[in-house]
Amino acid sequence: MNTGENSENSLKQVLLQAAEDLYYPSESDEPFAYFEWDFNGTKPLNEIDVKRFAQQTRQTPVEIQSVDDFFKRVTEVKEWYHEEEIKLVDKFKILKEKIISNLSNVQVYKLGRKEIEAYIVGKTPTGKWAGLSTKLTET
Repeated sequence: MNTGENSENSLKQVLLQAAEDLYYPSESDEPFAYFEWDFNGTKPLNEIDVKRFAQQTRQTPVEIQSVDDFFKRVTEVKEWYHEEEIKLVDKFKILKEKIISNLSNVQVYKLGRKEIEAYIVGKTPTGKWAGLSTKLTET
């Protein structure tokens, strides 16, 4: 195995371990999945590229968010939170930190309207685009 493959496998392990047992809250709580896209171009990733990699049509609506905006509601402790909810917030904070510290140029692409595929994607040290995806239901 070459160094690039070791690096990608290590990244996959780090992100999946941080996301273990976490479900982004929506009407359908779905787990996170790891993905990699072989996109070694010099231009930045854009919504057309994301739609192509996610096998969506050009007409699929896309909302682009920062990592901070995406994780904001799950990383803030509310005054009424109990111990379990605070632990969950801490796990989401760790996940966010692992994403930011292991990927560069991270953005969140939300594809669709009610049944949404969310891709938290950034560039790996070897030049690929990778990250975590999940499904959200928002009606």
